[in-house]
Amino acid sequence: MVRVESPGYAAPCWADIDADGKKDLLVGQFKEGKIRVFKGLGDGKFAAGEWLKADGKVATVPGVW
Repeated sequence: MVRVESPGYAAPCWADIDADGKKDLLVGQFKEGKIRVFKGLGDGKFAAGEWLKADGKVATVPGVW
């Protein structure tokens, strides 16, 4: 189960963001335009989710919030 902050509109997608050959789960959410990354560990398992960061800060996607 993936939980997002209220209001819980989420937009999940698969991508290999760390180029290790394993698909990672990215879950964008409406609140503040943040993206949580669950790195793929293989065998259908994932690491705990972490916010996507840029320059050491939580990254956000500009929008209408």
